[in-house]
Amino acid sequence: MSNTGSLRRTERAPLSAAFTREGVATAIAALLFTVIMVSFRPFQPAGAELTGQGGDIVNQLGFSSLGAISIFSLMAFADPRVARSLFSPSWMLMLGFFMLSVVLATDPPSAMRAASFTLIGILTMATILALPRDAESFSKVIIFTAIVVIGLSYVGLIVFPHEAMHTADSQEPEHAGLWRGVFTHKNIAGPIMACFSFAGLYLYRRGQKLWGAGIFAVAMIFMLHTGSKTTVGLVPFSILIVVLPSLIGMRLGTPILFALAIIATAVGTLGIVFIPPVKHLAAVYFPDLTYTGRTTLWEFAGGMLAKKPWTGYG
Repeated sequence: MSNTGSLRRTERAPLSAAFTREGVATAIAALLFTVIMVSFRPFQPAGAELTGQGGDIVNQLGFSSLGAISIFSLMAFADPRVARSLFSPSWMLMLGFFMLSVVLATDPPSAMRAASFTLIGILTMATILALPRDAESFSKVIIFTAIVVIGLSYVGLIVFPHEAMHTADSQEPEHAGLWRGVFTHKNIAGPIMACFSFAGLYLYRRGQKLWGAGIFAVAMIFMLHTGSKTTVGLVPFSILIVVLPSLIGMRLGTPILFALAIIATAVGTLGIVFIPPVKHLAAVYFPDLTYTGRTTLWEFAGGMLAKKPWTGYG
């Protein structure tokens, strides 16, 4: 016999539950998250090349709509205490520096247009996090977004193969055959699929074992086919850092391992440019290590920052 007073896990909630205040807020958060992930130009490898001097009207209208919906949703559905936290001093300070960079830019009108898109993105993501009232609602947002984004990416490989994967006649023919899904590049698709794999682990540990395992598996498969070397190398290591201490009963080991990993990464990247002993060792044992030319950029940026460390260059 069904008991509507206290639903069990095996009983299905009535459809009307989806149209409650909490249900509508969760649905809006899921739609916002999905749209901002898929973008208004899916399966468009040209990306920024589509925009002219007047900007991209599709993105302008789309992001303006996202901003308007986000503001309305925050006022109508978000917990007032959560909404007020967006006006905290730390947020205002960050936005103040952000607008100062626009004023000091070499081309303020173009910088303002780019800043507007960034602010709308920040507002939309804040709304996505503020609308779900509990972890269960947030899990539903993740599941819906993951299904749509990953599903469209896989469907694109069949329906739009020339757009959903790199081809030999593109600007980077060396990436031919690598997957990018709805995104403009494999190096965007790879990290996003890595994030979905982490989301799958989160869902699995929250008890959504079927959804969690499924999302983790399909996201990892797609990520491996993007050929994003940094992502493919770091994701298993990151998972191991989180899972291993829990398995051996040393939860304190997780932050320690993360701190060590960050230090090791800093030494192995910026360290080979700015720390003389490390730079010497890299020159002796890894003479061709440039991180695809990034070491030259780091060295140039470091020298320029040393000349004007506080005011910068506008």
